[in-house]
Amino acid sequence: MNISASQLAYQGIQNGFKDLADNTARLNPQNNQNKPLPEATELKQAPQQSLESMLIDNKQTATQIEALAKVIKTEDQLIGKLLEDWA
Repeated sequence: MNISASQLAYQGIQNGFKDLADNTARLNPQNNQNKPLPEATELKQAPQQSLESMLIDNKQTATQIEALAKVIKTEDQLIGKLLEDWA
């Protein structure tokens, strides 16, 4: 089974946005009043992080998302170029 670079990038972007949402929710717990409480196993697995480390994680995740978006853009341009040359 062949998986293209854009499919992997798309999956990475989805995971990145999920990570950003989770981190942001931990940064501002007052906005999560309607959100269900995490499972006990999730609480055990997630050690307390400092505000600084969560902000750094968000910045790193945002950079990863930007890089993955460039992968999709590059693949799209390459396919477009191939189609132009073929036509």
